[in-house]
Amino acid sequence: MFFYFSPSLVAVGCLLIGYVVSARPIKATIVAGLAPTFVTSPDHLWWWDGSQWFGVPSIAPLHALRPPDGNDWWTGDHWYPMPALPPRKPRGSPSTSPA
Repeated sequence: MFFYFSPSLVAVGCLLIGYVVSARPIKATIVAGLAPTFVTSPDHLWWWDGSQWFGVPSIAPLHALRPPDGNDWWTGDHWYPMPALPPRKPRGSPSTSPA
């Protein structure tokens, strides 16, 4: 008899875990309309800061809403991935060592 209800209990348990670990403060900020918004181009490759256009793949606004993991930023309509960090130069490379 227990095995009959176990799939339902597992499903409810997964939903509860998802609710508990979700980014509720981030969602509440977006739903309340308190998150900063940015104008993006129709092709979603550029965002406008009020004075100039910036490439989405190259730079993200400093005050954009980010989830706890910091991997994305919110424009007001869509989530975009954070730009890739520039490659690090190894320590002791000729370009960083004193002359």
